[in-house]
Amino acid sequence: MSSFKERSTRQKCCILNCLKNNVEEHLTVEDICNLLEKEGFSVGVATIYRCVKNFVKDGVLKRYKIDSNCRACYQYIDKSQNCDEHCHLVCLNCEKVLHFASKDIKKLKVVLQEKEGFLLDIPATSFYGLCSSCNK
Repeated sequence: MSSFKERSTRQKCCILNCLKNNVEEHLTVEDICNLLEKEGFSVGVATIYRCVKNFVKDGVLKRYKIDSNCRACYQYIDKSQNCDEHCHLVCLNCEKVLHFASKDIKKLKVVLQEKEGFLLDIPATSFYGLCSSCNK
């Protein structure tokens, strides 16, 4: 039996292209479904869930939980990106998600591991507050 990576279906390709075309976005399954519908593709929600689960397993997508409702969102991982180097800033007002990379975050990771034995997963870390637009 072939692996998920080897099987290519029209729906799988549509989902992957949607994610690639929105590489800067953190998309929920519902977002993906809506984007596909706008492009004229009909893909069932169960199919999207199955595909994103397998894309995560295959290392094509990163999965994040970034809001208080514990909705998962996904981001396509371009080989040229280094997605292990940033955390997320989530606006509590407009729900905008920003990437934030800093040497200080890396220092915090070291301090937490040395003092608490806690290994911080930087890309899975989200800070909640107000973005610059909503903070005005």
